[in-house]
Amino acid sequence: MKKTLSFLAVVGVGLAVSACSASPATEPSSDGEIRIAGVYRNTVDAYVASTICAATDEAEKLGVDYEVFSIATNDNTQLTQTLDAALLTNPQGIIFAPADSTTFSSRIATIMADGIAVTGESPQSPDTVWKNIMSSQDGSEFAGELIDSLADVKGKAVILNGLPSESASWELDRYGAIQEALQESNPNLEWLPDQIDNFDVAKGTQLISGVILANPDLKFIIASSGPGGQAVAAAVEQAGKAGEITVLGFDAVPAEVDALRRGTITALIAQSPGDVARAQVNALVEYIKANPDAGPVPVTGEPVFTPLGFLTKDNIDDPDMAGFIYSDTCQN
Repeated sequence: MKKTLSFLAVVGVGLAVSACSASPATEPSSDGEIRIAGVYRNTVDAYVASTICAATDEAEKLGVDYEVFSIATNDNTQLTQTLDAALLTNPQGIIFAPADSTTFSSRIATIMADGIAVTGESPQSPDTVWKNIMSSQDGSEFAGELIDSLADVKGKAVILNGLPSESASWELDRYGAIQEALQESNPNLEWLPDQIDNFDVAKGTQLISGVILANPDLKFIIASSGPGGQAVAAAVEQAGKAGEITVLGFDAVPAEVDALRRGTITALIAQSPGDVARAQVNALVEYIKANPDAGPVPVTGEPVFTPLGFLTKDNIDDPDMAGFIYSDTCQN
């Protein structure tokens, strides 16, 4: 049986409650039940949907009370209100993954000081979460063959980002080493200014369509997110350039996987949302059990990484790759 994402997304709860000025101090549950809240943004992204599904299933297996609060956009004002709503349920732990690296740092620090453990997968600057559990962001280990294939190519290259790199360092971490290796191996490949789409597929498609039109010699595109990969694939196909432009995408949302099968996307470097979500739930449960008095939560600093997968047209149907392919539905 499948459950659609709307079954999980509690958007109204997050927006109907007025913002709190401070995080409420948590108390141990009188019935011994562990309470965890998941606060998510951009639930239209299949990666986010997949993490919600996996976290929900893992919490059910562990007998944990897990409540999801989410919004369909990346709007930080709405996300703040949604976080406020989650805190009103008095959780002992929170999974929280904002898109940018700075906006919520002080708020997370306050929540942690009040004894609520916070884990997520968006490194904060400065480090404020108890434990960051996320996929390894450096995909360069997979890109050797791709870099070699572009070593003698003359033309232009461009990167489609969700946010400016100074706001979302995790995006730069994904492709930075790949870009540096290409710049070193092929000085004839001219890099155009990064394009920023705020994880909006329609905007990203429009931006890349304009770049393709203005640069007939465009040879390589990096899309640093799932929505970006979907946008790039749409723009490349609309321009009739499928197979002519090498496209490296990150993540593996359904539209990206379809484009990979068609040959529009050359390769995808994908996370394992199930591994990430299960590790986050288990880490919080272990911490809460070990610290029943709910004192201030320390910051660990160093993130915990789960593996990445490298998807191509040749291996996309391999059973070993199944965990790296995202879905916008939950399987019972």
